[in-house]
Amino acid sequence: MSKRKFSPTWLNTLLTVLGVTLLSTLGFWQLDRAEQKQQLEEAVEARMKGAPLSITGRLDKSEIEQFRRLKAQGEYEGKHEILIDNATWNGKAGYHVITPFHIKGSDRYVLVNRGWVPVGRDRKIVPETAVPSGEMVIEGRLGWIKGKPAFIGDKVPPDNSEGKVWFYLDGDYFSQKTGLAIEPYLLLLSSEGEGGYVREWPDYEGRYGMHMAYAVQWFSFALFALFIYIWVSVKKYE
Repeated sequence: MSKRKFSPTWLNTLLTVLGVTLLSTLGFWQLDRAEQKQQLEEAVEARMKGAPLSITGRLDKSEIEQFRRLKAQGEYEGKHEILIDNATWNGKAGYHVITPFHIKGSDRYVLVNRGWVPVGRDRKIVPETAVPSGEMVIEGRLGWIKGKPAFIGDKVPPDNSEGKVWFYLDGDYFSQKTGLAIEPYLLLLSSEGEGGYVREWPDYEGRYGMHMAYAVQWFSFALFALFIYIWVSVKKYE
């Protein structure tokens, strides 16, 4: 009658220890990433539910946080409004309407994304947009100025069309072009705000679950490697 004996080789043992250690390390790293994303998601939710921060001038760096609710008093500067091309909504082509907003009691401006408008039947015809006039209070949330897309060459300026339609938004270039001192972020106008268009701003995606799934995957690989090691190390003998 044959019996079984656990008799691993030193090479298999070394490879298994290294493999299990590496795979387990990757698993714990993903757990750490998941915890970080969960904390960040909780921080973002707190910003979005908190009272809006009033913009009275230049914000401190510590105050410039994506998704933070903002409020500003002043008036729009419609003369320098632009349309950012290659914006889509529900699969339809269009533009994002970017309008400078003069902050009352300051020489600073904040660029307001007032939403999406469709291209129309003819791209040569620029959509007409109405800019609210007079002093008002606007609210929204903080968004980043994305800058030049990867598919656009370095030598192509943001306003290559030399008109109201821009390929992309560059804050420094806009400031030089218009002479306006602008803040280094966008105010994404709230859906209740006056003078806006289609505004369905993307929510924050922390992808907490994705990192947890990766962690389970790496730990499963580590267990599988250990199982294979035991299986090949158990040998029959008479």
